[in-house]
Amino acid sequence: MAENQKTFVDELMDFNPQDVAAFNEPEQKSYTDPDLYKTNPLKVDPKISKDGHYHSKVRIIYNPFDKTQSIVRSAAYAMFDQDGFFMVDSKLSLNDRNCPIFKAWKALHFSTDETKYDIDGKTYTKKEWGDHMYDKSEAQYCLVQVMEDENQPEFVGRFVGMKLPKAIYDVLQAKMHPQDPSKAPQDLMNYLFGPILEMDVTPGPDDPEHPERKQREIKYTLCAFESDPTPIMAVDGTPLFNEDEMDQIAEYAENKKKATDPKASAKKKEEAIKACQALVEPLKKMMARAIDYVKENAIDLVKSYGYHEPEPELWARAQAWMKTVAEMKDPANVTGSSTPDTPTENPETPQESDGNADLPF
Repeated sequence: MAENQKTFVDELMDFNPQDVAAFNEPEQKSYTDPDLYKTNPLKVDPKISKDGHYHSKVRIIYNPFDKTQSIVRSAAYAMFDQDGFFMVDSKLSLNDRNCPIFKAWKALHFSTDETKYDIDGKTYTKKEWGDHMYDKSEAQYCLVQVMEDENQPEFVGRFVGMKLPKAIYDVLQAKMHPQDPSKAPQDLMNYLFGPILEMDVTPGPDDPEHPERKQREIKYTLCAFESDPTPIMAVDGTPLFNEDEMDQIAEYAENKKKATDPKASAKKKEEAIKACQALVEPLKKMMARAIDYVKENAIDLVKSYGYHEPEPELWARAQAWMKTVAEMKDPANVTGSSTPDTPTENPETPQESDGNADLPF
């Protein structure tokens, strides 16, 4: 005992009070997704961007694991309870309006009960309460290869996810899925023939009374696709294809343009078609190589940003939150737990909508 006590006393005598663990806790850092590419003009280096815009060049490309899922929708609800903040994916991501969370919100939103409920010192009708509590976020994601970026050079060459702004999505839809049957769809995401997207992202207005507008009203209307086909490159920024292959890609693109030009003569169209046909086999090999290369180096867009079925514990927590909200109580302030003993199943298969299909989300 005496020996142990002596050891403790010796340690105490030599102990540096600054070594108390609570004084040396690492600073908490917000999570940043290393595979998500962001072009925030408020974070540009003024030396790089004198106009204050975010400038870069990217290639939007197909998801190599499932081309039909090259634009992935994500919908999630933010919730607070006594244990803090949590997020739950919504089946609205799958365009399933039978999502239990969405239906729980609808039950309040379409309530005709005009009774005023006093909650946390404020009064709400059921509709007002539902709209106040159900905080839904939605986004669409695509896969890009960053071709040029002086602001974030560490992203150049990488295949990463990017939130797809509506302005760019509208351009993609108009060109790849035209409503006019006389216009041919443009293959903007093609690994070999797609064009570069020039990012020119502008900050919102300077408004002293509402400074949040500078971040909230970022615009993408100046972003535009170049006309020339630009093949993907290697992740180290070097060409993936040699000069002869690049020439073949350019030759095919040029002849395809002539073959589909309504103003071209029949003879020129015929010559262009023959030129394209002669290049098909080598281009197939290049395309196969490009697909394999992207699969080896890119994230799986659906796994990263698509819908994820909530784990049973998380789903039980979400159900308890919805039950408490339906009872016109704040889950962050109620005492006790309303978590159900047996969580109700969260249906895995999209079903037909039960009405209100005209809602804008």
